[in-house]
Amino acid sequence: MTTKFKWIEHLDMRIKLYNCTPHGITIIRDGMSDLVFPKGEKVPRLRAVTTVRDVIGGIRITGTNFQGVENMPDEEPATFFIVSRLVKQAFPHRRDLLVPNEIVRDDDGNIIGCRSLSED
Repeated sequence: MTTKFKWIEHLDMRIKLYNCTPHGITIIRDGMSDLVFPKGEKVPRLRAVTTVRDVIGGIRITGTNFQGVENMPDEEPATFFIVSRLVKQAFPHRRDLLVPNEIVRDDDGNIIGCRSLSED
């Protein structure tokens, strides 16, 4: 995988943390400098299949099912991947997939970072 990663020191281990989202991510850490990731280079995407269920006043009412994934990273020892919540929900058994959590916004409502990563 060519995606850039950050080494994270944890106890006596070094852990790799990859950003696999199409957005830059800033993790705001307590008492430490922020951890900044550029947008991911290889982003997992669920394949969507949309069907029209009805049309009301010219507006299509649809349903979407997700079938399979593209660019899903393989599990690796001592490695975690930041992914979208939709990808994480499709793979609840994968403990190595994390999602941005405790989102922080500026005064205009723009996302500027997150305070944590969530396993669920």
